[in-house]
Amino acid sequence: MSVNVSTGTTVPPGGTAPRASPLFLRDEELDRALELLLLAGHGLAARRPPPEVAVGLGEPELELLWLVWRRPGTSAADLRRLLGTTKQSTSRHLRALETAGLVSRQADGADRRRRSLRPTEAGAALAAALAERRRLALRRAFQKAGPEAVAGFQRVLSELVEGLGRRTAARPPIREASRADG
Repeated sequence: MSVNVSTGTTVPPGGTAPRASPLFLRDEELDRALELLLLAGHGLAARRPPPEVAVGLGEPELELLWLVWRRPGTSAADLRRLLGTTKQSTSRHLRALETAGLVSRQADGADRRRRSLRPTEAGAALAAALAERRRLALRRAFQKAGPEAVAGFQRVLSELVEGLGRRTAARPPIREASRADG
């Protein structure tokens, strides 16, 4: 048995889920969605690389490392705008990543004042390991939910990100390896 997250009803194996409630904008339904987002976020964050690999790194550092890996060449200011964090907080976590040898800053060729962030080889390996663990959880959930549910889920999340003023730029630059990552 599984639970249909939109209605909270139980679905028998091989059965079809009941249709979503037409009352999906009620406070009760919105609160349920918020709770599910919170729990899903914590569940994905708990899928960390082995402790010996991510020694001394907290979730903020892992988030920044993953974003630098996904968007090589981004700047600290870009990350601050994207995440809505303070300059002090972003700088502190980036310094920790630099000290650990996971991220490097380089002067941008076009604008010497801008510092581009790139993962080091060790940083890319750690980010890839983190992504693989989290992708596995998403892949399982996506397979169970089906393509239409996944498309709806991604639409909702995109609207949330845009509504919070955090433009994602159509799509981040795609790393060559990501095409083979699956």
